[in-house]
Amino acid sequence: MLFLWISLVLLLLFSIYLFYSLVISGFYRFAPYVPAKRADLERIMRLADLKDGDILYDLGCGDGRVVIYAAKNNNLKAVGVEKSFLLYAVCSVKKLFVRNRNIFFKWSDIYKEKYPDADAIFIYPNSSKNALRVYDKICKENGNELKLISYRFSIKDIEPDSVERAPAGLYSVYLYKLNKQYAKN
Repeated sequence: MLFLWISLVLLLLFSIYLFYSLVISGFYRFAPYVPAKRADLERIMRLADLKDGDILYDLGCGDGRVVIYAAKNNNLKAVGVEKSFLLYAVCSVKKLFVRNRNIFFKWSDIYKEKYPDADAIFIYPNSSKNALRVYDKICKENGNELKLISYRFSIKDIEPDSVERAPAGLYSVYLYKLNKQYAKN
């Protein structure tokens, strides 16, 4: 009987942690866990136009599907940054099965990290406001030229350099080319 009670308490605690990790912490900081659609991955990479040796960061990488797809289908380094420990653990397990030396995952808050070596940064925010917050952070911290790819949401009051409009059932992808001119503002 004691074992049953301990099991129930542990299950309850895990459920609370899971709810907080996937929903609450993501919602208030950047976005809840909603993965990019697999059908959109090719469109995202085509718009990003990444070259061999480039470095792609996926901020709030969720289950790591963009990172894994990018590294498997391109000769580049792909880094996922995820705040939720549970999703970070999922990414780490998936990485074991992919066996690609160009895939990396970090368990960290995207707003506390810096991305000085990035050639491209992918985001899937929950609003245009959050997209603008990431855009401002990157412009202030990066002096190099890079591409910012926003999935589903455009960046509020900023004109994208390119847009891949979505066919029915998929989401649009927005490309912003940030250069030294942006970084100084």
